[in-house]
Amino acid sequence: MGTRRVWTVFMVCLGLGFSAAGAGADECSVCHEKEARAESGGLHRRADVSCVDCHRGDPDAKEKASAHGEMMGFRGPIHREETPELCGGCHTEEAKYLGKGDHGGLVFTEDDEQISCTHCHASHRVEEAWPGLFDVFCIRCHEEGDRGYRVARSLKSAISRGEEMVLRMEGMAAETSSHFGPALDEARTLAFSLGPLQHMVRPDEVNRRAEQIHEILGETLKAYGEMQEVKETRIRNRKLSIPLIWAVVALNCLLFYLVRRSWRPPEPPPPETA
Repeated sequence: MGTRRVWTVFMVCLGLGFSAAGAGADECSVCHEKEARAESGGLHRRADVSCVDCHRGDPDAKEKASAHGEMMGFRGPIHREETPELCGGCHTEEAKYLGKGDHGGLVFTEDDEQISCTHCHASHRVEEAWPGLFDVFCIRCHEEGDRGYRVARSLKSAISRGEEMVLRMEGMAAETSSHFGPALDEARTLAFSLGPLQHMVRPDEVNRRAEQIHEILGETLKAYGEMQEVKETRIRNRKLSIPLIWAVVALNCLLFYLVRRSWRPPEPPPPETA
């Protein structure tokens, strides 16, 4: 058998091995191909959250009856009104703020469905809600000019401002962490709270938290600027001192040369006469 054929057989066997390993790890995708394909590109897959984390059941079972068995606690399809409690099992802060905010307990007028996590984050292809989504989801219920629309625009602005400050903080963290670690940690903690906090749908709360981050970063940037100014002054003084040192050395050498050149040994005293 030629070398080329050996490599071909080896790669085919290797591919079959990977396929078998993937199938054995999660059999859900065999039947639920559409859901598995959507889930593969979402945040949950990147965080190693699988089908059974939400739906329970047996992911290794080959038969539907075993995979969906009550013994394994299979939930089946999850309705939207169940998602705040279900998602809140991991996302506790988000669920808490959602219940406190304007969306807690509200319903759509068209299909009478309670506003839930999946309205903004989708179901299987779970995505992080970013400010651009306000222009997509909020206008489904809020027309331009009403209170909800104005709140959505304000919230989008507040979140965008918070994210901008987070990026600014991350950019300076690497260089300043040794000097301003505690302050940056406090700002980072406040920044991480912006995500859960926006579920209250109250821009004033988000802006207040963003203002706290702004104050911390402002003080840190001011201290950092002062530190950089001191450092630059030292570097500038060091650069100026080098030529001065060389000038002093040269002057000493010149003086030594002149003294040496003009120096004459003293004449010996005349001999004494008898």
